[in-house]
Amino acid sequence: MRAKENFMPEEVAAAPAVVAPAPVVDPPVVITPQVITPAPAPVVPEKYELKKPKDSPLSDARIEKIAAFARKQGFSNEKAQELVEEQNQLLSEDRSERSNDYTKLADSWQTQAKSDKEIGGKNYDESVAMAKRVVEMFADDEFKRILTDKTARLGDNPYLIKIFSRIGRKYLSESKFVEGTQSTDKQRSMAERLYPNHAKEE
Repeated sequence: MRAKENFMPEEVAAAPAVVAPAPVVDPPVVITPQVITPAPAPVVPEKYELKKPKDSPLSDARIEKIAAFARKQGFSNEKAQELVEEQNQLLSEDRSERSNDYTKLADSWQTQAKSDKEIGGKNYDESVAMAKRVVEMFADDEFKRILTDKTARLGDNPYLIKIFSRIGRKYLSESKFVEGTQSTDKQRSMAERLYPNHAKEE
């Protein structure tokens, strides 16, 4: 019996060779140097032309201080004007807050006066009327203007109402006071009684 010969069938083809893929190489990074152009220096004017906003609370003296600061910092006129606008806004907001706080305080004065044991309650109208009499008799026009100022509202201060009403109750009476009129002698006598140390020698 013949031994089997080693052979490959004709149908079996040779296996194709395996070719490894070529490695991927990133392109080189090219760094372009950045050219930085310096900003032009601000133009500092010989004299700042600064404008206050309408109804600005900034005083002329404050504007001069802003201009001096701007010059020291080398600000242009435009930059200095921005500083004026900023200061104006801050000061306006501060004054608005103060005004609101003062309004609340003045409102509380009326409440205090009306609830005061001495001048409030059923005595409130009489106390206010008596205080007004004293003011009309002895206060000058400037003091009256201050008391009746709608912003200050000092006429609502319970301590002033109490003081003036006490003076009126102690020194005024219907026999001595007639609305809008008072003799010179009676005025002098009343002043001497209220302020004896300031009475003038005749």
